[in-house]
Amino acid sequence: MARRYKSYRGRGKKRGNILIAVLCVLVLAGIILVLSQSVVYTSEGLRFEGLFGKRSQAESDSVGSPPAAQSAAPTLIIVSPTPSATPVPSAPLTSTPDEINAVYIPEITDEASVNGAVQLVKNNNINAAVIDMKRDDGTLSFVSGRDEAAAVLANSESAAYEGMIKKLKAEGVYLIARMSAFKDNLVPRKMQNYSVKTANGVIWLDQEYQGWLNPYSEDALDYLSALACELIGLGFDEIMLDNFCFPTRGRPNLLYFPEEAELTREDALNSFAAKFTQRVAAAGGKVSFRYSFESLQGGGTGSGVNLSGSLASSLPPADRRIFLEFADTGLAENMTLGEEYSDLTDGDIFVSVHSPRKYDDPESAENTGMLINLIKSLKSYKGYIICDESGYYPIW
Repeated sequence: MARRYKSYRGRGKKRGNILIAVLCVLVLAGIILVLSQSVVYTSEGLRFEGLFGKRSQAESDSVGSPPAAQSAAPTLIIVSPTPSATPVPSAPLTSTPDEINAVYIPEITDEASVNGAVQLVKNNNINAAVIDMKRDDGTLSFVSGRDEAAAVLANSESAAYEGMIKKLKAEGVYLIARMSAFKDNLVPRKMQNYSVKTANGVIWLDQEYQGWLNPYSEDALDYLSALACELIGLGFDEIMLDNFCFPTRGRPNLLYFPEEAELTREDALNSFAAKFTQRVAAAGGKVSFRYSFESLQGGGTGSGVNLSGSLASSLPPADRRIFLEFADTGLAENMTLGEEYSDLTDGDIFVSVHSPRKYDDPESAENTGMLINLIKSLKSYKGYIICDESGYYPIW
């Protein structure tokens, strides 16, 4: 009797199931990777950014001081840049004046604004100028050699700043570069290890959808100090750090810093300031800080300040300069600080006030008179900065 054999079908079905399972795992991993690069946490909760190449108008409008051309926030990608060499100052710096009387220039490439400042110098109205070189949104008013700046398109598109700096230096103007320290809407979005985050590792944004650099981050320290040294190399005499604080607007309670268990936030700022000051001093420059007076007193609606007298005492005597910004110019005439700021002496404090001119007709005799009267009232201080967003000032 012939033997009957069952046909052999092999193991194709089982192998097919394994292949399908592997493909499912790979697809799921890909989805998780894409989402992890597109999630940020704001005061309104989780948001997906850059997932389909579109952003809301609220996010594309960067809020900063002063206004400038904005770039859409890129999708978050981890980048490990190679640090650039710190430049050497190209020319002797202007000697530090005992008294600083300065105007604020929001845009270094505005030739009319720069020429106006030169006329004020020739008329002995001012001896210094504060120029915005790193804005609140992270954009720069110069071209940096840092890889981070190139990666996030932060660099200036114009090289006119070089000629303007030379023009001001030729008149003996003491140049102060304003830098927004931790408030930065470009680098934190692209380079996650530079950014403040929530406990689950999601990028945190404030209520204006602005990113912030992490004061605990050595990468952030390297980036900011390198920018400052480049500015000293371009001819600036001093770096003024603004927004030098932890963010407090939005949902700051969701911020998480694992380093805080061993180093308090106050100590982190003090350490950052000391290292930053040391690096800038090695490049031949000085460092100062700008704060809102109302925030120091516990009020106001600014970005918030985490500062105590220990910050001033931790810095060398030559670098204890603090510029206090007053929203109410009347407060500047009756300024008093609490006991926690006892380390700050009158010689350390300079006044920063905004122009009272109305912008419907800033050149009117009434508005010009208001500004001149304000300046005269500040003569009792060792130094002051007048800030007019237009960049134009009358001769007084």
